[in-house]
Amino acid sequence: MFNKIILLSAIALASFSLTPFRQFKQVNHVKQKVSQSQQELSLAEECDSLIVSLKQSASEVNKKCNNLISLFGESKIKDLTRIDDDVKEQFLNKNYTQMFKISLEPNQRNSIDSIIERVKKIPEVEYVERNQSIPVCSTPNDPYYTNQSQWGLNGTYGINAPEVRSECTGSSLIKVAIVDTGIGSHTDLNNNVIGGCDIYHDSIRDGNPYDSHGTGVAGVIGAQGNNANGISGVNWNVSLVDMRCGDFLNHVSLDAVLGAFNQLTSMYYTPARVPIINYSIEGYGYHGFIKSAISNFPGLVVWVAGNNNMNTDTLVDNFGSYNLPNLISVGSINSDGTLRDSSNYSQSGLTIDIYAPGGNIITTALNNTFEYMSGTSFAAPHVTGVAALLLSIDSSLTAAQLKTFFCDGAISYTTTKLNRIITLKRLNAIESVYNYLEFKCGPIGRAI
Repeated sequence: MFNKIILLSAIALASFSLTPFRQFKQVNHVKQKVSQSQQELSLAEECDSLIVSLKQSASEVNKKCNNLISLFGESKIKDLTRIDDDVKEQFLNKNYTQMFKISLEPNQRNSIDSIIERVKKIPEVEYVERNQSIPVCSTPNDPYYTNQSQWGLNGTYGINAPEVRSECTGSSLIKVAIVDTGIGSHTDLNNNVIGGCDIYHDSIRDGNPYDSHGTGVAGVIGAQGNNANGISGVNWNVSLVDMRCGDFLNHVSLDAVLGAFNQLTSMYYTPARVPIINYSIEGYGYHGFIKSAISNFPGLVVWVAGNNNMNTDTLVDNFGSYNLPNLISVGSINSDGTLRDSSNYSQSGLTIDIYAPGGNIITTALNNTFEYMSGTSFAAPHVTGVAALLLSIDSSLTAAQLKTFFCDGAISYTTTKLNRIITLKRLNAIESVYNYLEFKCGPIGRAI
């Protein structure tokens, strides 16, 4: 029996079913081109489940895979991409990828490699991997407990947020899902957090996560503004939906993440639609399961480029292009406009869409405090926040249109990395708004 979690918003009351996700142990397998530190994090205890993705040509909404059933038994297979029957028709004529969680018997866990090889031979299968934990993309700094200047919003190399204030400050009618480690209770967030669920523990949201990562991401997007308290988010008003997917320091579980994406996909054509997902978790450029989940989702996904100090162009030959029309990938810059040392980058300029403030970002943290946090984890929510601002002006905008407004409005400039000149495209909130206005109304005058 599925549990029901109620999501509350100013425009809808909607319930959706939670697929059970039992706690699993941190396991191995991060792909070759990821840094050694990540590999060390992912090498851990015995694996108790697999994640399997079917080829798109073999996928059909809510269809069973008989070859997997023959190998493992139907009771061991969970469809992580199941769509509720009342909205299933919306996905029947679209490209859709099915993904399954396979629970392993104790006696199977010592022969995991041979089992994976058997699954790979099933004609319908595209990917199979151990269920695993995925690290977030942050490098926290010392906490600071007072309200300070937020360079990411109003600094020389910030997103030019003050100029946008004359156009919009956000709206509680726009919902943003944060698929992360969970959002903690905080006086600067509580009015803008409308609910969510703890998929990792298969329970309702309790506002008491293990670490500050998800809380910090939430603060950048939507800490309440103009309230004489703490910080200001990119949006002063927005409805944040907490999708907690982990319970250990700075990691989330793969099966819970796929479940979160599936719940949001299934809700998309209902009154409880959440049009934007912020995903500040590693894996961009090489994690096929997440790429498939994003392809299934009709809305916009903002995904961190990662903190491995790596040229993401090098991933394309092995893992294919991640240039999806509904995906914006985000690198990280410092307050002086330079690329952060840890941030992934694109030598060609083709495999990372945009760069945003991600160094020494003061934001909300656990225990009702504020901390400086750094990494692409905190660059991405600047982009997510501006996307929510644009939707507050016009909620009919598509993911592809939003991406175009961002990329066309970005400020391009060159910097150096490993003695090579690379071009960065920095997020510019006001130009993104101007691009929308020109799209809607024709040429407009620009402030000089």
